[in-house]
Amino acid sequence: MAAPFWTDEHGRRLPDVPCPRCGANVGPLRLRVENLRNLGWCAFQVERYQNWCGHGQEIIPIPQLDGTVKCVPIMGEAR
Repeated sequence: MAAPFWTDEHGRRLPDVPCPRCGANVGPLRLRVENLRNLGWCAFQVERYQNWCGHGQEIIPIPQLDGTVKCVPIMGEAR
């Protein structure tokens, strides 16, 4: 079975995004600001979702001027 890959709206392949736990290509999480409420998420707060490989990922959703959301991954643990 071939490794998965993701494309943009023009069909161009997007760069690989590795899972921090297993290294599998999990692809980008593309959201719009209006999607945050549907998910029960708030901007600028730590949120958690499950990658297609089954591992959990924590991110901070940051709204952008174009209406999209930049998902900043949290790597490691804060002390």
